[in-house]
Amino acid sequence: MKILKEFTIILLIIFFSDTLSKTFSLPLPGSIIGMLLLLGLLLLKIVKVETLKTSSTYMLDNLAFFFLPAGVGIISSFDLLKGNTIKIIVIIIISTLVVLLVTGYTVQGLIALKNKRNMGKYNS
Repeated sequence: MKILKEFTIILLIIFFSDTLSKTFSLPLPGSIIGMLLLLGLLLLKIVKVETLKTSSTYMLDNLAFFFLPAGVGIISSFDLLKGNTIKIIVIIIISTLVVLLVTGYTVQGLIALKNKRNMGKYNS
């Protein structure tokens, strides 16, 4: 019964965010709005992490399964992609490098911030 409650919460957030995106013609897709909404609910402790732990662990353990529809979509659209192979490869390489750089700088910044906070503790 706990899993049903957890999935209901997640599905309600997905439904609300998708409806919000389509109703107001927002430039962000409903999935992104839903993630931001869930993040806000978790940060404000309206929804506790423990409340969604079982279902989120299950979904993360089976994450590869959720990529199957996207893979099938790519294969079924192969004719559209055939003429743009080089463009797609360039976009993949550039976006991968951007993600690596942003992630690296973010982690370095967070480590520096953590070290700065730890130094403040020891100097007090």
